[in-house]
Amino acid sequence: STQSTWVEGHSGTVLSVTFSPDGKMIASGSSDESVRLWSATGKTLGTLEGHSKRVTCVAFSPDGQTIVSGSDDQIVRLWSVNGETLRTLEGHRKRVNAVAFSPEGRTIVSGGDDQTLRLWSVTGEVLGTFQGHRNRVNAVAFSPDGQTVVSGSDDQTVRLWSVTGETLGTLEGHSGAVYTVGFSPDGQTIASGGVDQTVRFYAFSAAGFPSNLIGLIRHSALQFQCLQCTVRGLVNEIKLISRLFEAEAVGFL
Repeated sequence: STQSTWVEGHSGTVLSVTFSPDGKMIASGSSDESVRLWSATGKTLGTLEGHSKRVTCVAFSPDGQTIVSGSDDQIVRLWSVNGETLRTLEGHRKRVNAVAFSPEGRTIVSGGDDQTLRLWSVTGEVLGTFQGHRNRVNAVAFSPDGQTVVSGSDDQTVRLWSVTGETLGTLEGHSGAVYTVGFSPDGQTIASGGVDQTVRFYAFSAAGFPSNLIGLIRHSALQFQCLQCTVRGLVNEIKLISRLFEAEAVGFL
């Protein structure tokens, strides 16, 4: 049977949640302007305060010792799990919607309403500003090797970037805003989902572009706003996800 744990503490809408890599902690961001830390059993571990507007996104570093958060206050913050503010990263000109750590934990990418992605070192250095989207950026993710960033936007596109700032390509096909993106663990498949009620799968190779659409799941009722990509581009795995989401596997190319 499925067991659930109910935790309370935020005084506003919870906008983002994430597990630590070891599964022992949870971080949540809220419209009450705070980040809260919880044990996996529901115990309150701490409240991280410093943002001046709602916290839209949170993520753990690969070693689980650092948390990054983004906010409507246009700021990206780094925190230690004991509650200390480590860095305040300023540069976005509008709301920050998405943050992610690179696999080795030394780099952070953020995306926001200013239509840009920004790359930061954990020491606070600005490593690059990626421009190309024509509307707000809703989602960002690193490839498993840390050399590529994928982003999704209200402009209905998925874009690929090298960490050096080069635009690798644009994936089109969604008919609405893209809210979530992810790489498969082997780095060979990209998944994206959004307002058009579809999850799209693209084959990816760092050696060349374009990436080809290889699969499509269409949901009859819901928008996809959160996606943990674990597919490897195989027919049976797409069908499995289709069953899990009670969705229709429209095609596999």
